[in-house]
Amino acid sequence: MSFLPPKPAVTAEVNLMPVVDCLTVLMCYVLISATFPGLSFLGTQVVRPSTLANAPVPYEYAIVSLSDDGRMVFSASNDRDELPRVPRRKTGYDFDGFSRVVEKLPAKFLEIVILPTKQTSYETLVKLTEIARKQGRPVVLSGVPQP
Repeated sequence: MSFLPPKPAVTAEVNLMPVVDCLTVLMCYVLISATFPGLSFLGTQVVRPSTLANAPVPYEYAIVSLSDDGRMVFSASNDRDELPRVPRRKTGYDFDGFSRVVEKLPAKFLEIVILPTKQTSYETLVKLTEIARKQGRPVVLSGVPQP
């Protein structure tokens, strides 16, 4: 028999704040260092020159070569068809002329391949892609910038 007063029960609390803080910082590092291979801003395909040269052509496509001085030159993948030309403007690209040429393209050209230069702006590529897609033509951006 003990005449001593009973000891108070020890109440242990687990402090989770430091753990939450560490996990938050760790999650930030993981998100910053993560790579997202499926992330794309434009629904485009990049064609590599080696695959383009060696691949059999199951269909025909129109090629648009852009230049820094505002010219757009259309050519055919089969080198037999004569395609209309887009007249050069004094400043920038003639998007209305591009739209008229895409509208006149024969139905056998299933895609339009755009060959940009190193100085071609992102806005120009988006605008050309929008114009072609509004007329039902899929666009492929080439991975080879023209000099």
